[in-house]
Amino acid sequence: MGKTKTLAKNTAIIGLGTLSTKILTFLLLPLYTNILNPDDYGLIDVLMTMSSLIIPFVTLEMNSGVFRFLIGFEDGENYSYKKIVSTGVAIETMGLIITLLISLVVNLFFNIPHFMAIVVYIVSLSASKLILDLTRGFSDIVAYSIANLIITLFSLCLNIVFILVFKWGAVSILIATAIGNFSGSVFLFFKERLYKYIGKCQINKDIGKKMLKYTLPLILNTVSWWIVSAADRIIILGCIGATANGIYAAAHKIPSIYTTLFAVFCLAWTESVARNESDKIFVKRTVEISVKIMIYMLLGIISCSSLFFNILIGDEYSSCYWHILILLIAIFFSSLSSLYGGIFSGKMDSKTIAYTTIIGAVINIIVNLGLVNYIGLYAASISTTISYIVISLIRNKQVKKWYKIKLFSMKDIIFIPLGVLCIVGYYFHSNIINIITIITIIICFVLFNRNILNIIFIKTKNRK
Repeated sequence: MGKTKTLAKNTAIIGLGTLSTKILTFLLLPLYTNILNPDDYGLIDVLMTMSSLIIPFVTLEMNSGVFRFLIGFEDGENYSYKKIVSTGVAIETMGLIITLLISLVVNLFFNIPHFMAIVVYIVSLSASKLILDLTRGFSDIVAYSIANLIITLFSLCLNIVFILVFKWGAVSILIATAIGNFSGSVFLFFKERLYKYIGKCQINKDIGKKMLKYTLPLILNTVSWWIVSAADRIIILGCIGATANGIYAAAHKIPSIYTTLFAVFCLAWTESVARNESDKIFVKRTVEISVKIMIYMLLGIISCSSLFFNILIGDEYSSCYWHILILLIAIFFSSLSSLYGGIFSGKMDSKTIAYTTIIGAVINIIVNLGLVNYIGLYAASISTTISYIVISLIRNKQVKKWYKIKLFSMKDIIFIPLGVLCIVGYYFHSNIINIITIITIIICFVLFNRNILNIIFIKTKNRK
């Protein structure tokens, strides 16, 4: 129970620093969809999407490497920490310098839109990812959460100022996000006294080779995830146009709530598995409970999306309504894949993480290109959903070789009528049916998960 308690505690602390701020960030969606035109918003979305593809090659996924290797040193030997941190920082710095030089040459020939803003955005995001994961590696999740709060609040406030006051348009998103990332990085750099861990003499070739052996497959994994989740936008831009891409980007904003909620748990889960992967009962039980909670979340967010759609989405983006439903289903399977991914990470099996995602990426491109000329924008959302389902099924099969996980039992048949009620409310876009569905979901969750709620209640009561 101590391991479960630690997982819940870490999730709660990380949640305080990310969920509250992500909710504030979500409130920017009406600002984007009502102030920015779809063409401008669509272009910036593509630039940010392309940046997410470049970053793994810039960083060589050193953020994941330093995190996984730091938590491997339970003895807390300071010299070990110094070698890991110094080696990771040195490798990523080299990657940044090489990328900057290459990007300057490329810009001379292709004249990349908002070039300087994109460069600063990539550097800031790379730095913040490394420093945030260093902090997690030190097990200082309180500072990690505070830094996330700083990043989001700076980005939120500056977005509003740049868009409404300075009238800079969609490029404001890049500039505000970059400043937010730098602010959080500076805070952590001095809070964790990272300068004490960085030194030229601490760079270790053997550790560097071991870290690269672990992280290089993760580059393929990240790129493949990018293809699964983001290449759709490139295909849309080339085959349909920037306006359609703006609509698709808006459709992703509501499903991103689900991603954010699960990402908070997944951060704590990855660390817990890394420390306790040999405890089969703990891993099995946590996965089974997590999947059920994820389904309740999915159904609740679908109903809330329909209920609040007219408030959150501008008239120009009303056509994204059905894409939201499809993408929510896709994000559920994406989260399930990440849940299994945490187990692979705990076992240091980065190769399996990579090859399963590559399979999904190939399927996504084939289905997308095959359908885009027939069903238009729906090809993107449908191909993404299919690819996530395939990834989760393959990973599920592999995980069952290690842990005897049983996701569903007879009492989980309640999900069938709940799902039907949820889809009916969404189809008719009926506020009354959606409200009834949300209330029913809450009641069913309480009735069928009393054991979990009792544990939480008893612990809270004892603590008081």
